[in-house]
Amino acid sequence: MPVMRRSPFSRRAMPAMRRLSVRTPRVIRVLRTLGLVICAALIAVSAAPAVRAADTGTIKGKVVRAGVDKPQPGVKVTLTIGGGTEELESQTTTTDAKGRYLFDDLATGEAHFYALDAVYDGGLFAGRPLVIPDNTEKKPIITSTLRVWDTTTDPSSILIRRNDVFVVQDADGVGLIESYRIVNPTHLAYIGRGGETGENEDGTTTPTVGFWLPEKADKQSVQIIESDLDVPSLLPTEYGFATTIAIPPGETRLTYTYRVEGSAGVYDITRTALYAMAEVDFYAEPPLTIESNRLEDKGSVQVGDKTYTRYASTEGLDPADPVQVLATAEAGTPGGLLLGVAAVLLLLVATAAFGWRRSRRPAVVTAPAAREVLLASIAELDLRHEAGEISDEEHAARRAAMKDDLRNREPAAR
Repeated sequence: MPVMRRSPFSRRAMPAMRRLSVRTPRVIRVLRTLGLVICAALIAVSAAPAVRAADTGTIKGKVVRAGVDKPQPGVKVTLTIGGGTEELESQTTTTDAKGRYLFDDLATGEAHFYALDAVYDGGLFAGRPLVIPDNTEKKPIITSTLRVWDTTTDPSSILIRRNDVFVVQDADGVGLIESYRIVNPTHLAYIGRGGETGENEDGTTTPTVGFWLPEKADKQSVQIIESDLDVPSLLPTEYGFATTIAIPPGETRLTYTYRVEGSAGVYDITRTALYAMAEVDFYAEPPLTIESNRLEDKGSVQVGDKTYTRYASTEGLDPADPVQVLATAEAGTPGGLLLGVAAVLLLLVATAAFGWRRSRRPAVVTAPAAREVLLASIAELDLRHEAGEISDEEHAARRAAMKDDLRNREPAAR
């Protein structure tokens, strides 16, 4: 009869098995106790009421005086409340000795948005729109800081570094997109000449930076499409329109669009420089051509996927300098909107009403950029790359990402 040999593994395992058998009763007691604790916890959780979303929240913060980075007391802060109603509501408070403000019992959720404004030294300073989340167990508190500057009314503190104008023809006129790069080289915020009268110390708005519109421009079609600053409202003026927001030190970008009517294929888009302007460039999509006393034909340029004729200023402009510009279309141009970066964007906004009153939407709840806006963004990116503002690597990476997003938005083939 063969003898069964015990493996080395068995010999090593036996002491451990004996030790386990000795400890088993104690292990069982521990596990039993732990199981009872877990069961009790589960019962308590199941019996507890479900977590409710917070119905109201708080927006609080402080106003800081830029340059010295110190809290600013006595500043009037207004909270504008929007939520689907035609009439916007507002609440107002004044910062305490430590520059603090607080607005309580505010509705939560993406259906409600809030915008903060501060009036200081005759200037209006706006913060970005906010949304209070409604998926928190505790009452949500949003903390925000508003920066204000000492102000100036001297228009020489404003320089237009660059004014790019896209001109595209459609069946009834031409559409224009104007992009401004406004430079304030001082340490003060520019509040416009109207600030000299102190008219907005009580919170009312006065014009700050003005923008010229051609004589036959349709003011009702003016629409801000991009801005570094939150623009609370636009004011109509005898020369065009103006913003109400104070322009802080540094560079500010603002882009808007509008339409101009004409006759017999000729469109007068003459303007007058309101500030010193370093460079003015017009981009006309063929078959449009431009004649001007201050612009020279610089040949064709590629902007995005479209070709434009570029007309550049021969020298800088001083305030009040006239810039005569006539856009002429070749005879026999077919009707209908000619596709292009500016044209597609104009199609999106041409019928929008001119926002004379405050009109805001919070960035956190807006939908992703539409296809038309992406096209304009690509064009702007290409212009900045051409001007040497961004590197080849950054341009290539950002353009590739935009193009991928654009392809995802292309309509499905039928």
